[in-house]
Order: sequence, then structure tokens, then C-alpha cells
Amino acid sequence: VATNTPTATSVPPTATSVPPTATNTPTATSVPPTATSVPPTATPTVTPANTPISGTVWYVDNTATGSNLGTSWNNAWKSFADVNFSAMGSGATLYISGGTTSKTYTGTINVPAGTTGTTITKGVDAGHNGEVIFDGKGSTQYGININAVGTPVKNLIISNLTFRNYAWSGVYGSGMNSGGLQGITVDNCKFLDFNRAGAFFQGNNNINNNYNIVVKNSYFDDNNAGTGQSDGIYVQVLKDFTADNNYIILDNNYTEVNLHSDNIQSFWVDNVTYSNNVLVQVSNKTLGTQMLFTENGHGVHVFLNNILIKNMPYASDSALRLKSGSGSTFTAKVIGNTYYGMGPILNSDTVSVIKNNIFYGISQPSTSIPFYRTLSGSDVSHNIFYDPNNKFPSSSGGVEVNPMFVSTNFNSIDLRLQSNSPAINTGVNLGSQYIMDIEGKLRGEVWDIGAYELK
Repeated sequence: VATNTPTATSVPPTATSVPPTATNTPTATSVPPTATSVPPTATPTVTPANTPISGTVWYVDNTATGSNLGTSWNNAWKSFADVNFSAMGSGATLYISGGTTSKTYTGTINVPAGTTGTTITKGVDAGHNGEVIFDGKGSTQYGININAVGTPVKNLIISNLTFRNYAWSGVYGSGMNSGGLQGITVDNCKFLDFNRAGAFFQGNNNINNNYNIVVKNSYFDDNNAGTGQSDGIYVQVLKDFTADNNYIILDNNYTEVNLHSDNIQSFWVDNVTYSNNVLVQVSNKTLGTQMLFTENGHGVHVFLNNILIKNMPYASDSALRLKSGSGSTFTAKVIGNTYYGMGPILNSDTVSVIKNNIFYGISQPSTSIPFYRTLSGSDVSHNIFYDPNNKFPSSSGGVEVNPMFVSTNFNSIDLRLQSNSPAINTGVNLGSQYIMDIEGKLRGEVWDIGAYELK
């Protein structure tokens, strides 16, 4: 397998702006390929029942008729602008009415510096437990804006909400200067028609005070809404980030210099985990087609049990991109992933463990690229490589054989294993840390290769 040398990059940023990205050359493209249907597994969970709340409870309902003090459904705050975090205090829960079926709200909930232990979620009472929709109308920047500049915001939970049409992102958090984002969780939310990102978090010049950011069980679809870079999730300059069990589809077909759209990207983040996500890209773009992208940082970056589906006939960027430049020292573990699609698959500038993956690459007429490219000294074994057109160069670290998926039709795709798949019982046991597959099945003593365990 070919190896490469990390390209030197600048030191971690201290500015507040979005970091520069690789330059892309715009190219003319034809009609986008047919949209890929939603895979049948690893979709967001059903709305969970809220756990008992120990702190005070507050309410938002845009059709309330009472005192507008937030103290009950009748006296609920009538708009996001009315929400008073000072009155709420620490450990509070803010319930937003979804009506019987759904309610739509405009504007932004601004979470101020110093907020601690707050949960923002939809109502659970009858008549208020419908879908809560935040609508940015294409011009409002954020649905929820976490302002942790100066003083940290700690242990904030955002759950069971839908965000659409925001000019920047549905959820945005900044923890610069002496502040910090500390223990921020986004759970079971939907992000639709977003522009810059569905969820966006940055610590910038304060990496050690921004940590434990989790985005899980959520659904993202940019729906080709913007004319710029649109990431599902973007995080920069912080520590200990996890994206787990999300479904993220990007079909942004817009091409421009300095534009790339990634399902998930981290930039100068220490300790990253991308696990159990389903990631889809559909477009005719050439450059800017990374799906799981980690750029610089320290600690360990883990890519575990992800499914990546790339219906992009002109793609020239790797779906799995591990970029490490000057000052960056992270190592990587790429374990139990399943890739199906077009273009380069994995490009790593760091020492990596790459095991139990299925890389099914559909070569295009000009394909002359390896299945993967990684730094010398990496540990690569027990993988399956396959190209039905036999145009990818041979690769070491596994076997070249058809993994026998249930369906490889982009419109009805199912990347589970057939009963006669060569991936069954041919993986390596990597210990209890990786014992579950993408559906939560125990892998047992003898492991299958890829994200799904057939047992």
C-alpha cells in the first residue's frame, strides 16, 4: 500500500472565524445522480421519555394566553425572546410546546454564559408533545445559540427538537476566551435545510476549557439548501468530541473555490470518536467530498462501526480523511466500518490501526487510486477490499473478495451481510471496547468484518 508524508499546516488557530479549508477547483457537472434512499438501520431512535427533572420546570408556548412568565403552560413564555435564563436558575428544564401534532417557532434561544445543568426539550404533556420546529426562514443565523464566551456553559442538554432553514446552523456554541463549552449534549434532534452546518461548536483559543461535546441519535439533511460549505456536524479547537448513531445525508451540489461539505468534520480537536453513524453523500461534485474528516489534533481519533455510502461518480477526495500536519500528533483507529461507493476511500497522514473494515469501491473510468493510503508503521489487517470493475490497485492488509451485501442498489441499499458472505467469522477480536456492532449486537468470540454482525 502506498504511504504518504503529512503535509505541514499551520498551528492551531486563535481567530474566531471559520478555519480555512482546502482549495477546490470548481468544475462543471451534469444532473446530480439519483438520490440514495435511507438505509434501513441506524436511523435516529424514537423519542425517549424524559427522565424525572430535579430542578425547576419552565415553559414556552407561542399560543399561550397567560402572564408570559414561563411558569406553566397557561403562563408560558410566548416567544424565544421572552425566555429568561436568570429566572430559571441552574438545573432547570425548559419545555417547548409542540401542540397536539406540531408547532413552529421562529427566532433564536440564546443560552447565556454561566448557564448550568439546563435541559431544552419538547413538551411531554398531552396537547404539548407534538413536534417542535425551529424555523430560521433562511435568514436567522441560529436556532439555539450557546454563548459560553467569558464564563462556561456546563451540562446543557438539547433534545427532541427539529431545526430547519437556519442561515448558519441549527445549534451553535462558542466557548472562547475564559469561557468554555463543557458537557454539551445534542440528542435525538433533526437538522434540515441547513447552510453552514446542522450543529457547529468552537472553542478556538481555549481548547482546554472546551470539552465533552456529544451529538447523538440525530438526523441531518442539508437538502442542497445552501450555496456554500454545508457540514452535518462541525467542531473545532476543543477536546473529547463524540458523534454517535447519527444519520447524515448531504446532497449539496454547489461547487466553489474553498468549498467542501463533510458529513462530520473536526479541526484541532483532541480525542475524537465517530461511531455507529450512517453517512450518505449524493452529488456530482469533484472536490470537497470527505465524509468523516478529522484534521489535526492530539490523542486518539476513533472511527468505529460507521456506514458510508457515496453516490458521487466524480468524487476525488477520500471519504475517510485523517489529516495531520505540523504540531498534530493524534493516532487513529479505523475499526469495523463499511464503505460502499465511488472515489477514494481512506487517506491517513497518521499512524493508524485499520482492521475489520469492508471497503467496496466502485471504480470509475479514470480510477487509478488505492483503496487506502496511510502512513508507514500503521497496523492494517483483516479487511475486505472489492471493486466489481477490477480497477483499484491491489491492497495489502486484507483480502480482495465480494463481501456479499444484501443489496447494492443505491435506491434500495442494504449493507448487511448475506448468509454466505466471506466477511462472516473472519474478523479479528479487538476486545470489549469494540464488542458491539452498529445495531448493538454483541460480536461474540468470533467477529464478522464490517459494521454489521450477522449473528
